[in-house]
Amino acid sequence: MHSLLLLGGELPTGELLVREAEAALRIIAADGAANHAFRHGLRLDQLVGDLDSVEPIVLEHCRASGTEITTVPEQENNDFEKALRLLAPDGQTLRILGLTGGRTDHLMANL
Repeated sequence: MHSLLLLGGELPTGELLVREAEAALRIIAADGAANHAFRHGLRLDQLVGDLDSVEPIVLEHCRASGTEITTVPEQENNDFEKALRLLAPDGQTLRILGLTGGRTDHLMANL
């Protein structure tokens, strides 16, 4: 089994997103990727980041649905790095969606 990490770049929609979500042991969103997950009806197990890109209604939904919220306010690293640092000790296999697309500066930092 693997965990699915959603990032704020271009995420697939439709069948691929649903298939990846159903196959995952856990679904984690890095900051603004929670908005995309919310729009597609995905239940997050964990939300990680400084939370500056999460829409208020999505953040409230995460709190109400029991999503583990890990706020990392430092700005030295992007939300992908913050998520990786938190998830790495678990030694789990990750599938990452949303690594590319979106802001060019984020794309370059993610690579």
